[in-house]
Amino acid sequence: MTGKIMALMAAKMKDTSGCFEPNLYLEDGQSLQEFGLDATVIHTPGHTQGSIAILTAAGGLIAGDTLSNRRKPKTADLFENESELKTSLTKLRGLPVKKIYPGHGKPFSFQELLELTKDL
Repeated sequence: MTGKIMALMAAKMKDTSGCFEPNLYLEDGQSLQEFGLDATVIHTPGHTQGSIAILTAAGGLIAGDTLSNRRKPKTADLFENESELKTSLTKLRGLPVKKIYPGHGKPFSFQELLELTKDL
């Protein structure tokens, strides 16, 4: 039901994609050391085409809206491309992750991600 409500709201929103120009483009595999972070950009399309995650050298994964954990760990409720989302989740499974920090909810373990995505 939430997805239907969100889709209805999104359909009524004005397209604002041309309203600004980013001053920084991040690419898959890009190091963030020049910005003082020992971390790497991971491109994770699916939720949106431009979705990214950030993997720290210590194994923390800032997953954004690709993953959530409001009541239990789960994948994005809303997505632009389900096939790309599945590919991104498979990609995340292959990374040296210890702890996941989702876009919404509490952090959870890599083991929980493996369980969540075991059928991909």
